[in-house]
This record gives sequence, C-alpha cells and structure tokens, in this order.
Amino acid sequence: MHERHTKIIIDTNLWISFLIGMKTSAAIRHILTDGTVNIVMTDILQQEILKVASRPKFVRYFAPEACQRLLDFLRNRSDTYPLNVIPQRCRDPKDDYLLELAASVMPIFWLQATRTSPTCTNLDTARF
Repeated sequence: MHERHTKIIIDTNLWISFLIGMKTSAAIRHILTDGTVNIVMTDILQQEILKVASRPKFVRYFAPEACQRLLDFLRNRSDTYPLNVIPQRCRDPKDDYLLELAASVMPIFWLQATRTSPTCTNLDTARF
C-alpha cells in the first residue's frame, strides 16, 4: 500500500469524464500527480470503469487503449482493497460496494458526479 496522507475514492463517472477530457480532468490530473493523495480502489470499481468506458457511445471520445492505460496506471498507483461482504446500504444497490469501500477504508474524501457538477464529500466524520 502507498503511504500517503489523504485517502480518496473517485467515482466511475469522474474517471470517464477524465478520459473524455472534461472540466474535471484538471482536478483529477492534480490528484494523480499529487504525492500526498492516496487513491482508494477495489476490483469492482476497476471493472465498472472498464465496463462503462467500453460502451459504444464513448468510442468517439477516446480509444479503448486510453482506458486500459488508465486502469494499468491505477493498478500501480492506487491502493486496492478487497470487499468480501457487501451489505445493502443505499437506494441504488449497484453503489453499495462504494459505500462498503468507504466504510472499510475510511477515506477522507469521496469524489462523485451529480447531474450538475462533481461533488466532493468529506467523509472524515461520516458514519456508516
């Protein structure tokens, strides 16, 4: 595991936005190069990134190789945690793994996309 101070989970939609090159790209690029940030992942999140990036509608925005390079980079740069049991925690069951990851690792921040803009949630005092 990488020894860094700030743990962060980045939602799939923001990774896709990063690949496309949207406004959030600069912030994520900063996170990727900041030596004090620890990106928290799980195999399920990596699989979801690959699945979403493989959708036909994204072909015009980036090559499949770009997604593979990102995933290779994340495998080397992030801390990947196994999730053995994933209890139901939220309205959307497909997001339960993200809440379980947050509960297990207790990251300080969780970046996720909303309909209008990215949202950064400070999880330092959150209860799960």
